[in-house]
Amino acid sequence: MGSRRVKFLAAAMTLVLLLGIFAACGPAADNTPANNTPANNTAPANNTPDQGGNTVPDNSSNTVPANNTTPANNTTPADNTTPADNTTPAENTTPPEEYTLVSSIEELLAALKPGARIKLKSGTYKTSEPLKISGKDIVLTGETDNFADTQIIAEPSDIDVVVLSGGTGITLKNMTFGHAETATCSGDVIKISSCSGTELENLDLFGCGVCAIRMEGDNNGLSVKNSILRDCSSGPLFVTESVAAGRVELTDCELTGSSGSGWFGLSLYSELYFKNCTFGQAESDYYYFIDHVIAEDCDFEDPSMYPEYGPWSPVFRPDAFQKAAFDIEKATKALIWMAYVKLPVGADTSTAEWHQYRDPATGEALRMAISFSKDNTGAFYNKAEAPVTFTWTDNGDGTLSYKAADGSSGTITAFELKFEEDPQITQTWISVTVKDYVVWIPIILSEY
Repeated sequence: MGSRRVKFLAAAMTLVLLLGIFAACGPAADNTPANNTPANNTAPANNTPDQGGNTVPDNSSNTVPANNTTPANNTTPADNTTPADNTTPAENTTPPEEYTLVSSIEELLAALKPGARIKLKSGTYKTSEPLKISGKDIVLTGETDNFADTQIIAEPSDIDVVVLSGGTGITLKNMTFGHAETATCSGDVIKISSCSGTELENLDLFGCGVCAIRMEGDNNGLSVKNSILRDCSSGPLFVTESVAAGRVELTDCELTGSSGSGWFGLSLYSELYFKNCTFGQAESDYYYFIDHVIAEDCDFEDPSMYPEYGPWSPVFRPDAFQKAAFDIEKATKALIWMAYVKLPVGADTSTAEWHQYRDPATGEALRMAISFSKDNTGAFYNKAEAPVTFTWTDNGDGTLSYKAADGSSGTITAFELKFEEDPQITQTWISVTVKDYVVWIPIILSEY
């Protein structure tokens, strides 16, 4: 029996040892992926027998190879990080523009300098001198979005309220400008001279100023948005024909209450464009009819008067044109002959549209003019190009032949247009063949 107990104890000890060996040599927990056991990890364990002859595996020499580290694809994927487009957009990180808040005309004048951002505190400010602004990238705004909250009023009726001169990128917004006098004025509300990129937004410009906006000198571009031009003695706009004004664009504006219509002079370099604008009676009587103005989605009053056509108001009636002798004396007195309608050679002139400076096929503005000299020379003018000179020859049949410096040539034919309503009124027109199209041109400005 003692022998069986010894055998039993020996067997039990052997079982314990086997269980220990099994625990030591058994597979690791399933934390190690199967594909993380590389082929080159086959080196045998350093199994050293103990005193009882039992070998316990010594895994100390089996270092984990480099490729058993957590694989790159087990790390947090790049697309689980905060995506770039979920970060605050760069434009939102730019701090808002800082405005200098002023509360008097004196402080306003002191703050005017290139790059200035000026906010005029709400209130009504009387001035006896025009507010003169010049420089680059200047913004002047009222304190609130309501233009009625901030007003600059000129007390003498013979001064301009605001004069913008020699500036680039000047912006006025959220304000009211006008005269204290409401009967008779000799000053304008805003006068713009030799500026480019001028912007007027959310303004109330009121009379008795002669004009709400007058442009003179070498201006280039004007944008007027969400503004009212009202109650002026001459009209909302006055742009002289000598101004290289670029595109004058009014959007979401109201032109109303003025005693007259104002004036937009014909120029090779200017264009007047209205979009979503509303016109009063006097304004409608003018802007509804003139062909060199573009109006899109605008509301006009029913005309109360119609234009009197004459040499200054060209009417394109090719069916009524009569061929005439080319009067070189009249041609050389004309300051400018402006393109009116452009058609392909041989096209039916009865289908031409009455839009001055518009190509009926494309709607693009015509930027062509022509001049003549008595020495049998002349020139074509185009806004985007240098003038192209030409020589001309009188063919004796009412036509001229020309040959231009760029190698092109063609024929110039003279016409007269008489009005049945008043036979004393005569317009002179010419048609010019230029390569594969014909340009119809009336005398616009002349020394009659």
